[in-house]
Amino acid sequence: MDLASFLGMTFSCECGRRHAVPTRKILYAEQALDVLADVCRGDTARSRVHLFADARTWIAAGQPAERKLKEAGLRVRVTLIPDSVHGDPVCDDLTLDALKRDSPTGDVFLAVGSGAINDLVKWLSRELAIPYVVLATAASMNGYASNN
Repeated sequence: MDLASFLGMTFSCECGRRHAVPTRKILYAEQALDVLADVCRGDTARSRVHLFADARTWIAAGQPAERKLKEAGLRVRVTLIPDSVHGDPVCDDLTLDALKRDSPTGDVFLAVGSGAINDLVKWLSRELAIPYVVLATAASMNGYASNN
């Protein structure tokens, strides 16, 4: 069975329920930055990307991503998600509300990070009905493709 055939699919299951796989594409490649603009554009020629990162992921992958997107002619807005009092950003109602108050815009959201960054941008994307892409900075978590 080719698991990629399930991407973007809705199907009836033997459990009697219908399931949806909201993930449409997975790209695992060293040259991911080289195709990031095409992924963000999608099938609808999106031109405005709202990039979300934290202080660490901004340095590791956010700055290079912003540069590649701009070189490809996309307009990029950057929001750095602040750390909590305990260190890293947290995925909670307060942080989400702060992101919403910042008037997020764009044709697509780009989460640069993992864990809380991915979860926050996925949540914001869902609430505002704006598609999102994640440039993963860690492979050790399950939230990229989870449906929560």
